[in-house]
Amino acid sequence: MSIFTRRQYVQECSDHARRTKLIGWIAAVIAVFSIVQNILPFVDVDPSLLKFPKIPLPWALAIFLLAFLVVVIEGGFNRAVAKEAEAATHALPDFEGKIMEAFVCIPGHMEGNGRFSDSRNSLVIVDVAAWNKVNMSATSVAEYRLELKVNDQSYQGRMSWDANLCTQRAFFNLLTGGARTVDMGSSLGDLIYLSARRGLLMFYVTDLSSEADQIADLSLALVDLVCKEHFITANHMPLIRGRTGCFI
Repeated sequence: MSIFTRRQYVQECSDHARRTKLIGWIAAVIAVFSIVQNILPFVDVDPSLLKFPKIPLPWALAIFLLAFLVVVIEGGFNRAVAKEAEAATHALPDFEGKIMEAFVCIPGHMEGNGRFSDSRNSLVIVDVAAWNKVNMSATSVAEYRLELKVNDQSYQGRMSWDANLCTQRAFFNLLTGGARTVDMGSSLGDLIYLSARRGLLMFYVTDLSSEADQIADLSLALVDLVCKEHFITANHMPLIRGRTGCFI
């Protein structure tokens, strides 16, 4: 480390030492005063003219050194915290997660006074937990994209669709007898550092039948605010069949 770099580091520590900065200045004044007291006899000046008890130079230097160390320690810590916060502000997220379960059902919808089932297509609901691996402020997910592979056939899922295909809210009944309410277009919320957010994401998948038991390879992409995709995958996952009721 060069002399300039060391000097810059000490200056930054001094700038970040909020509580101990005054102590450092007082210690510096005491050290200078002690030096002056010890120099005066060599220039034929009586030290008693300062009207202040003589401070031994070793004591003054020891006090100054101790205060200097305290300022550097506190300032160095605050400096590191500030740089970490600054780095987090400019950091890019790295999302990771796990798909817990996946459900599939026939979407129902309303048209006029009648109720219809769209057996040609499916609703796929993914139970997922996700988090951010980068220590930074909470970060939102801009978009979710789902790709399924069933019997070597690929399907794409989308979270929004026309109102006549399905409604704004769906009630999902599992074959086990349980029931869940899922908002279309729902999200996991902002993802934070190493703290999992879990939720249900619903996708409309065209040309995927839900009338038979199926095994799927799932790839869920979480798209961040700079349009980078972060993939969460699950292979050979059963698609649990259920029933749905959709409401306008």
